[in-house]
Amino acid sequence: MKHIIHKMYNPTNSNLGLLVLRLTLGSVFLVHGIQKLSNMEMTIGFFGTLGFSAFMTWVVALIEAVGGAAVIFGIGTKMWSSLFAIIMLVVITTVKNGKGFSAMELDIVLLGLALGVGLIGCGKWAVCHLGHKGTCSMNGDHCGCDCVKNDKK
Repeated sequence: MKHIIHKMYNPTNSNLGLLVLRLTLGSVFLVHGIQKLSNMEMTIGFFGTLGFSAFMTWVVALIEAVGGAAVIFGIGTKMWSSLFAIIMLVVITTVKNGKGFSAMELDIVLLGLALGVGLIGCGKWAVCHLGHKGTCSMNGDHCGCDCVKNDKK
């Protein structure tokens, strides 16, 4: 048992951990984006009651759907995660403000996940990484890709 626990928390599994985080974040936003896009009339109506325009509703829905898919594959991870974090900050400070912690705890988790993935980047197991062989830092555990390009080739 001790050996299994050691293997789980061995730093060589950081790529797997980042993949799990990316898949989780991307999947949640992809599903929510698809749900919004599948009934835009209702979504625009709901956003309108919150004071948001139809244009902003489309922007959020597209960021969630397209960005969710991109994060799953590890393409533009920092950019999309940053946009997710902005969306979650708006949700927490406007939509959920004053409704108590339990009403916004999932939003806080998604904000933290978006910030964490955004800070780390796409990782080694990402489509983006495939096009940048030789540009990895941190002993190959972290791909430079959309995150930080390393000029060493």
